[in-house]
Amino acid sequence: MAASSLTEVRWACKFEGVNTMVKRLKAILVSLQKIGASNSNQADSAAGLYHKILSGKFVISLCFLHQLLSIMHGLSKAMQETNVKWLNIANEMVAVKKLLVEIETNDIIETAKQLCATVNITLDYEEPVYVSRQDSTESACPREFCERLRAASVPMLLQELERHFSGENTEVLAALEALDASKSTYLDYATLSSLVAKFGDGLHIESTLLKTECERAKILIAAGKNIDPELYPNLSKVIAISKTLPVGTATVERSFSAMNRILSWACNSLDSSLASDFMLLSMNKDLLKRINLDKVLDRWVNQKSRIVQFK
Repeated sequence: MAASSLTEVRWACKFEGVNTMVKRLKAILVSLQKIGASNSNQADSAAGLYHKILSGKFVISLCFLHQLLSIMHGLSKAMQETNVKWLNIANEMVAVKKLLVEIETNDIIETAKQLCATVNITLDYEEPVYVSRQDSTESACPREFCERLRAASVPMLLQELERHFSGENTEVLAALEALDASKSTYLDYATLSSLVAKFGDGLHIESTLLKTECERAKILIAAGKNIDPELYPNLSKVIAISKTLPVGTATVERSFSAMNRILSWACNSLDSSLASDFMLLSMNKDLLKRINLDKVLDRWVNQKSRIVQFK
């Protein structure tokens, strides 16, 4: 296939699809030419067909989108990691915002010119059916068109990034690392402080008691003991907050992608418990690698007598 299959709706996959189209545009057009030739008696030259199905504005839009997604690609991949380091995300966010503000339309125009040259069309070409619906200013200058794209998209992206990942929001998300047993800051009160400052008053969390509860919990957990939630009311409230905060993160989006793969048309009769088990397996592939499949098979065989002897 010329373009990669977008089986998962993520920014990273969108970049891969656009990147493939930029790199293989001529091959895609050749394929369209063959499809068109098989369905039509009219014989068109390659350049003539390209002019009918492609325009300079489309190439500019494609190159502009390619540039935007490439800027955000690293940040998108970092936020899809199982263990997101929010302090690193905050630093990456600063770099992404700076690149978005400083995006150069001149570079995009040059890239679009080179891409147009590979398929033998001009950058300012527009199919007459579209030109007839526009006034003369709409198709006059490719550079103006690129500037309009920039003015329409970049401020909106910056606004959304600021709304979802403001400094306060990032600090709160970074505080969640104190509730992750795999992190060195596990049950560290100083790391939790921004979370407590945000929600402490509304949920009546006593900061002094929370600090001692964290210290007590660390001692018991280190000794392999269980803790009674009733004896840790403030810590229990903080844990409850951590379970509800990430409802819009990439981890949840990944679970929806896994559900779409599992509950397909061929497997639409799974009950909820079995579907949940399959989703847990799909979402925790790193843990699956540690499982000894021979032991799993032996345990399954020994559960009851089998018609076919596996051993």
